[in-house]
Amino acid sequence: MILSFVVLLAALNGYQIHAGKISSGLLSKLQNVEKSDAIFELPSVFGKVMSNPALSFLSGSAKSDMMETLMKQTTSASQALFIFKECEPQREPTSAVKSLGALPGTFTLREPYIATLDPWTDGDKNVLNRESCQVRGQWGVEKIQAPAAWSKSKGENVVVGIIDTGVYQVHEAVRGGYAGKWLDATVDKSPYPVDPNGHGTHALGTIVGRPNRIGVAPAAKWIACRAMGPGGGAPESWVKTCGQWIFQQRPSVVSNSWNFYVTGTFFDDVIKSWTAAGIIAVFSSGNSGDGCRTAG
Repeated sequence: MILSFVVLLAALNGYQIHAGKISSGLLSKLQNVEKSDAIFELPSVFGKVMSNPALSFLSGSAKSDMMETLMKQTTSASQALFIFKECEPQREPTSAVKSLGALPGTFTLREPYIATLDPWTDGDKNVLNRESCQVRGQWGVEKIQAPAAWSKSKGENVVVGIIDTGVYQVHEAVRGGYAGKWLDATVDKSPYPVDPNGHGTHALGTIVGRPNRIGVAPAAKWIACRAMGPGGGAPESWVKTCGQWIFQQRPSVVSNSWNFYVTGTFFDDVIKSWTAAGIIAVFSSGNSGDGCRTAG
C-alpha cells in the first residue's frame, strides 16, 4: 500500500514537494485503534481544469464532456473518482497510516467523513403537539405558491436528480416520472431503484409527486443515486460517487437532503462541477425549526 502511494506521488508533476499533513482528527483516532480507514487527499485540480481556454468556447453538454475528459486526464486510470485526486486506504495498520503521513508531497491524510440525515424534531412539546401540526395537503407546495406557476410549467422537460436513501420506484407519488437512470453506490448495488429507509422517496415526492398536489413540479422526470444505507448513514466515498454520477448524467437540478456535519471544502469540487455543467444544486435547510412550519 505504501509503495503504491509513493508511485502515485512520484507521478504528480507541478506540485511543490514538502511534508504532508495528517489531520488532528485522524491522529486522535490512531491513538486508540490498531487499524484505521483514511482519505489520502491531494490538491484540487478543478481550478486547473476550468482554466483551460478551450472551455471558454464551449457550452452545454460539449463543455461538460470536455470538463470530464480533462479531469480524467489529471487522475489515475485506476481511480474511480475522477473529480477528486484522492485514494482511500481501508483498514490499514496504524503504523502504515503514520508512515504515509511522513511521505514527501502536498497532501492531507485525514479521517473519512460520514453523511447523515438531519434528525427530525417536533419542536417544543410543551407548546406544540402533533395534532396542532396537522394541515391538509402539502402546505409547503402552497406556501411557495407553486400552483400559481403551473399554468406556465409543471416541470415539463426537466430532469431532477436526487442523492438520498434511494427511491421506492413503484410508490404512487413518483412511479410515473422515472427517467430510467439509477445508481446504487452502497454495498447493496441494487440494479433497480429501492429505498429501505423511505426518506429519499419522501423527499422526491415533495419535488415531483404527481397525485393530489403533493409535488412542486409534478410533470418533471427523475433519476436517483442511492448513497445511504437503511439507517440513513453514508460514508464519504458513497456520497462522492453519487455526486460524480450526477455530474455525468447532467440533470437540470439535484436534490440533497443530508449533511456531513463537519466544516471543510472536501465536497466543493462536486458542487463546482455541477454548477459549471449547468446543474442547479439544492440542499435542505434542516428539520430543526422551533415549531410547525419552520426549519433551521
